[in-house]
Order: sequence, then C-alpha cells, then structure tokens
Amino acid sequence: MDMKQTEYYITLDKKSRAKAVVDEKYNSFRIVEFLVPPDRRNKGYGTAILNEILKDADSKCYKVSGVPASYRGPDYKKKLIEYYKKFGFEYVKQINEVIREPMCKLKSQHIEK
Repeated sequence: MDMKQTEYYITLDKKSRAKAVVDEKYNSFRIVEFLVPPDRRNKGYGTAILNEILKDADSKCYKVSGVPASYRGPDYKKKLIEYYKKFGFEYVKQINEVIREPMCKLKSQHIEK
C-alpha cells in the first residue's frame, strides 16, 4: 500500500496558518507535523484541526498516532500528552507515542447481545 499524505490547515492571515500533516498507511493515520503559531495558540485552532483529523479517522475506522514534541523540554511534552489525552489518546512511554484506537472498534466492544 502506498502512503498518502494529507495536510489539514486553517488560514489565519495572509502570512500564517495552523496546520497538521498526516500520513495514511496500513489503515491508520500518523500525525507527522502539527503546528500552531505561538501567538495563535490556546484559541481553538489546534483543536479544530485535530477534531477534523479524528472525524476522518473514525469514518475510516483508523487508529491515529503521533509523537509528542520533546524539543521544547519535558514540561512542554507533558502538556502535549495531556492535551492529546483529552481526545481519547493514550501515551505509550515505551515507544514515545500517543495512540488513539479507532472509535468504531471501541463502540462495537460495548454492544450487549
């Protein structure tokens, strides 16, 4: 299977935008880039983009994963992990990734017969 790459973005003004880049392969999405300009953070742009990624993943019954950025230090990484957890991701320390299982599979596990 060939990898497909999709860019999700919100144009903020003529010179900047918030964006995420997602690789699609093996029935999963992998967030390989997620950027909101520092002066535009905490205004809902990242949340809007992530919600769109998750909506697309759920429609395909895909897992979503990503590596929380650590280049800004451990406190920033911890904040990112907590942010992802709000959307149903779990942090897997052994592989340093946040992972969200497909919502379609989670829903099907709760059906009683």
